[in-house]
Amino acid sequence: MTEQTTPIVTNVTSPVTYASFWKRTAAYLVDYTLFLITIILILIIVPPLCALLKLDKGYGALLAFAGILGCYLCYFVWAECSSWQATIGKKIFGLKVTNTNGQRISFWRSFLRNIGMQLSFILFSFIFYIGCLMCLWTEKRQCLHDMIASCVVLDTKPNEKQGCLIGVVLLLLLAPFFLGMCAAVSLPQYMRAVERSRAQEAIVLLSNLTQTQQRFFARQGHYATEFQQLDLSPKGATGRVFYTKGDPKTGINGNGFEVTLSENVTFARGFATALRKPKQNTDESVSYTLHRYYADSKTSCIPHNDAGASMCADVCGTDELGEDGSCCTDGTPGRCPLPTQE
Repeated sequence: MTEQTTPIVTNVTSPVTYASFWKRTAAYLVDYTLFLITIILILIIVPPLCALLKLDKGYGALLAFAGILGCYLCYFVWAECSSWQATIGKKIFGLKVTNTNGQRISFWRSFLRNIGMQLSFILFSFIFYIGCLMCLWTEKRQCLHDMIASCVVLDTKPNEKQGCLIGVVLLLLLAPFFLGMCAAVSLPQYMRAVERSRAQEAIVLLSNLTQTQQRFFARQGHYATEFQQLDLSPKGATGRVFYTKGDPKTGINGNGFEVTLSENVTFARGFATALRKPKQNTDESVSYTLHRYYADSKTSCIPHNDAGASMCADVCGTDELGEDGSCCTDGTPGRCPLPTQE
């Protein structure tokens, strides 16, 4: 009797399924939602930490950048070369990153892949992110950054809908939190940027007034005390006081600066001021005065509350303020010195 043996079959591999564009997009949305939440938390934590450690803004920006870069390297680069071979978003949808032979990638290959992805976003943003859309028609559904690093993204659960369901639920749960965090961080920053822009506009206005007054002084031997005396003045400006927003004479329906010409007409002591006068005077409203001597090229910023002091620090580009919280736009604490006649 002949013994029958069962042949041993080696090198049996399951069919390879490359991740679809839509699954990759869903995983990307989950990943970047989590990553943006991390960025927001870093931006919330860094300012009070810098204040506690008494670090200036340059070190604060460097610390925030280092934190964001470290989180990016850990979340994307390290995760895709770890035993998971995937970020959290990819794990939810059953995706993993491998080399073209189906093997786990090294840290540096993962680093190259992620750098390639960021460059693809930057370089091809003006033509509909074509580098990322390439997975729609390439043979192995590779994006440009996959090709650069010789990687593929595999779908280990092509027939399971559980990952999609979890991803949708997670996005729905994270969306309100994410939007709330974005609003909490971005709105104050936006308002601060708007106020900074207003301050720069007022400084430019004072600079233009200075040049106009210098021309007037050269002709008359003294400065003008009313706007209509100048050869070039803001539209609607008459008398000594002008409002940059709303009614130029009363400031009604406006939220700008009250610009005043001084009554002192001597060379060294003539000046103009721009008072930031918000509609509602609260602890959080920004109030300060910009002061400019006609014979000087610098502007003093004099705060009237804590919010104004913070804005003056931004305007002057320094954290060192004078005893009254004032600073000069040349970066020195205190008010700009009285100019001298040469």
